[in-house]
Amino acid sequence: MLQRGKAITSRQHSERGVEKFKYVLSKVSWQEVYLTSDVNSALQIFRDNFDYFSNTEFPYKLQKFRNNNWITRVLKNSGKRMRFWNSLKRIFNLPSEAQAYIKRYQITYRMVLKEAKKRENDRLIKKRQIRLKIYGN
Repeated sequence: MLQRGKAITSRQHSERGVEKFKYVLSKVSWQEVYLTSDVNSALQIFRDNFDYFSNTEFPYKLQKFRNNNWITRVLKNSGKRMRFWNSLKRIFNLPSEAQAYIKRYQITYRMVLKEAKKRENDRLIKKRQIRLKIYGN
């Protein structure tokens, strides 16, 4: 797996691809490897064949990912706590005080989440505006 900035190149190994890879390797004539007297050359021939079919069946694919720096550890923990409260609410018949607490927590969590998203969007807009000013557009 190779990393390049905001993307990762990796191989996708599916069950179907593995089966096809095994089938292709079983159909290859390995006589050239067996008949070569030099061990290093035999290994190189084997590796060339193996790598060729490996690259054919499992090519590298570029996977882009988003960098969500605005999702802080506090937001992640609050989200986990929200899921916990919601699961309790579904499973048990909670007292009205607990339900009121969960409702206030949900409202506060949504407000904090919206504010974090707004801040991130404002930051991205400013970044793009600066970039536009630099390039004269």
